[in-house]
This record gives sequence, structure tokens and C-alpha cells, in this order.
Amino acid sequence: MKKLLFYVAATILMTLSAACTPQIKPAPNNNKKSPDCVMMGNSITELWHKGREAFFVDNNIVSAGIGGHTSSDMRDRFVTDVIDHDGKVVSIMAGINDIAQNDGYISNADILNNIASMAEMAQRSGSKVILCSVLPANTIGWNPAIRPADLVIDLNSRIKTYAENHNCTYLDYWTRLVDENTKGLPAALTTDGVHVTDACYEIMEEMFLATLKPLLEE
Repeated sequence: MKKLLFYVAATILMTLSAACTPQIKPAPNNNKKSPDCVMMGNSITELWHKGREAFFVDNNIVSAGIGGHTSSDMRDRFVTDVIDHDGKVVSIMAGINDIAQNDGYISNADILNNIASMAEMAQRSGSKVILCSVLPANTIGWNPAIRPADLVIDLNSRIKTYAENHNCTYLDYWTRLVDENTKGLPAALTTDGVHVTDACYEIMEEMFLATLKPLLEE
């Protein structure tokens, strides 16, 4: 039920009739054997691809984002939606839907275990790994009882430490995007406190490419 409410809310807020329809597409219009990167994620990644597809096409990136998905959902589909694409680099951004309890309560330690499991699968397949921070959030529109800000901070600390100790690259969106007064996203960068505007995606694209390109050149 919570996932259904999430889908409805995201559709209205983003004014996209198909905002959260599961749909994994290979990067079109490229002649390379495999993508430079596969992005595993939730609705933030899915809406990124739907609204700004040129970024993915121009940079040979596959989106594996599905709205509402938790880290457990992502782990369960990781082989078919990520490994089978044989990307040079895999990025993983997961956690906000776990914190929102889309599948019920889960500890940050167990969220990290799911993220670590995906990172290990990617590395075993020969891909380099970018672990992305969870974006700042101080409200969950579809579960207002949750106070996510400090949970996000704690989870990001765990993800960063894991990345440093397991040969992954940590991409710290949180520090760049946070409103320090609220510990959430600035109003100009979000539609509902969790999902983001084009202006936010522009910042994220700059940061993502600055992180991705050195990995491709190694």
C-alpha cells in the first residue's frame, strides 16, 4: 500500500503520468559493446532518465531506476538490471525508500548490507563502483511520521566508510545539496522534499560526470 501511495504522489508532484512505471532501457544510439555506466536507483534515478534522457544517451549511461524500490528490491533485481548490462562502472543510490519504510522497518545497518551486497556483485563482475549518498531529506510526503534527516546523515556516514574500505568511490551529493538550516533539500531544488527539480539534476549531472570520467580513464 505504501508503494502504491508513493507512485500516486510522485506522479502528481512530478506531473508525469508514467513517473514510476518500471522500465529499464539500454542506452540508445550508441555503438559501444557495453555502457560506460549503469545507474541503479529508485524514482530519483528513474525520473532523471525520463526527464533528461539526453544526459544518459550522450554519456552512454543506462538507467536502472524504478520508483518506490528499496535497497532490498534493488538487490533482488541487480543481476538482470545491472550485471547483465556489463557496464564499465556501476553507480548505486539507495536508501531513502528504506528510511521511508516502504517495505516496513529496516535498520541502517541492514540497508548498508544490501548496498554492500550490490557493490560486491558489481566488483566481482569486473565493474568499478560509485556509491552515491542519499540526498538530503527532512520530510517524507508519503509517510509523514518518519523524520528522515538524521537517519539520512547516519546512513551516508556508513556508506562513505564502506566505500573507503572496499575500493568504491563515494559520491557525496548530500554535502553539496543540503540546506544546513533544515538538513533537507533547499526549496528551489525539490518538488516535495525528496524528489528533485531540473536545477538539482543539473548539479547532480556535473558531479556525476566529474566522478565517472576519471574512473573510465583508469
